[in-house]
Amino acid sequence: MITKGNTSTGCGLAAYLNKDANDRVEVWDIRGAAINDLAEAIDDWREFSKGTNCEKPLYHAQLNPDRALRREEWGKAIEIFEKEMGLEGYPRAVVLHEKKGREHVHLVYSRIDLETMRAWSDSWNYLKHERASREIEREFGLDKTQGVHVEREDSPRPGRTPSHKDMQQGDRKGQDAREVTAEVSALFAQANGAGAAFVKGLEGAGYTLARGDQRVYVVVDRQGGVHSLSRRAQVKAATLREMLRDAPLEKLPSVKEAQAQQKAHAKERTGTDSGNVHKAAMTEAKSTEPTREPPTKAADPSPSSLSPRGGGLRGAGAIVREGLQVGGVAGGATKSLMKAVDGLLDFFMGTPAPKVTAYDRLTDPKLRRQEMRAQECRDQAIDNMRDAIAEGRNLNADDLQQLSREDLLNLRARGDAYLYGVIEEREERRQRQKDSGREREW
Repeated sequence: MITKGNTSTGCGLAAYLNKDANDRVEVWDIRGAAINDLAEAIDDWREFSKGTNCEKPLYHAQLNPDRALRREEWGKAIEIFEKEMGLEGYPRAVVLHEKKGREHVHLVYSRIDLETMRAWSDSWNYLKHERASREIEREFGLDKTQGVHVEREDSPRPGRTPSHKDMQQGDRKGQDAREVTAEVSALFAQANGAGAAFVKGLEGAGYTLARGDQRVYVVVDRQGGVHSLSRRAQVKAATLREMLRDAPLEKLPSVKEAQAQQKAHAKERTGTDSGNVHKAAMTEAKSTEPTREPPTKAADPSPSSLSPRGGGLRGAGAIVREGLQVGGVAGGATKSLMKAVDGLLDFFMGTPAPKVTAYDRLTDPKLRRQEMRAQECRDQAIDNMRDAIAEGRNLNADDLQQLSREDLLNLRARGDAYLYGVIEEREERRQRQKDSGREREW
């Protein structure tokens, strides 16, 4: 039994849990909510944190067994999990996902104790997860999934599994993080402690060694995906630094420069521009190199450049990408932006929502809270899409779902240009907040 979890802001969580990328989705139970609706319950639980300093008021966990469990067995497994975690009695939602014949359960808890207005502590949660896994395995005779801390005895430390973020990147790029781990760890073993041989092996396998944002070694794969080298090689960072002392970080390309190199290599291999990696390294040094600008329209309202959050690069060498793609749609497929928008409007949005008046907002506090939450999620989604465009990644379907119906209709009518305009408007609003000394933390 694999159990894992982390604290969450809850923004977009209901949409993620209800997304149809799974073969089957069932909301089994909602405890401690006034309305038996997953999205409404999560919104209410997020509201509980208003009277506290808790920034992530929810805890999102997953239980993944090695065989199918009956409904009553799931109930007992959840009971064991809650007891080990100390989450008994906390408001909770249970959602079953089935994908490719395997079932797993998502649990969403409110961390806020309404009597004390204090948040449940997630300290040592990984240790508690392992204890819960071992107890559930014993209860139902499941195969043991060896962890790092509990009942390890003399067993070797198990390798680190890819994070959820790594798996999502793999879905977007078409490069499974587990395959990268297997290949890079094999190259590390073959190098036998020789840094030069390891670097040569990585290059021969199509990886580019680069300098990560946190001053760590990373590798960029052929699709432009970024991976922590220590995690993929399954060694400690200190061991890696010692081995690569002849390849210091300051002499390595940045991630964006490495992605630009990979794109150039891809063009050499295929003779075509796949558009999956950003056109240039997006650094000042690279901006002076000649690049082929995409055709522009005289009345195009899109901004002349986009950059990762806080970059604000404009001017020579700045690129606006065309033909945006959206990953993470049903079945893990990738669609063009317009096809993804059409799908949302046709299948998810339904009929237009009833018109909300100023009087409604004045007299209905819950409506005001919902609109504020929706705006927060929309702003975060726009930031995510801006970063994805700047870094040459596909947009994420979850972010697209946070846009309003009006946004989607404008996207359908005006195309990519509308999205660039929304991003530019968001940047201008952020700058105004900064200038007035009221910038929010993002």
